[in-house]
Amino acid sequence: MEDTTFISDTICQGESYDFSGQIYTVSGTYYDTLQSINGCDIIIELTLTVNPVYFTKISDSVYVGNSYDFHGKQLTEAGTYYDTLQTIHDCDSIIELTLKVTGVGIPQWTIENGQLKIYPNPTSSQLKITNYGKIRNT
Repeated sequence: MEDTTFISDTICQGESYDFSGQIYTVSGTYYDTLQSINGCDIIIELTLTVNPVYFTKISDSVYVGNSYDFHGKQLTEAGTYYDTLQTIHDCDSIIELTLKVTGVGIPQWTIENGQLKIYPNPTSSQLKITNYGKIRNT
């Protein structure tokens, strides 16, 4: 006489599952047969589900002097940033952001006896500066 025990379990992609000394990493149905003390077979049936881990790449840009909201973090410098979120199956969802900072950074100046005209604003190419007075770098 056989007796069957059913087990259902999940793991995340990249993890492994030890079932009676066998290591499994992919979804499937697996079996193990044991013998009870009275000599009857006991079959254990494992239904293993491997849930995906997501990796998303994002490229974006922000103008000099502005910030980029990356899941609550205010970023102002160019670079590669990562955040890890949980899926509904408690597996990692990794987001990679490549952030560029565009535009022209202008040092702060004090204008004495005149005006300074900077145009066009905003721009992604050429910036013109016209001085109508004395400028002192501060």
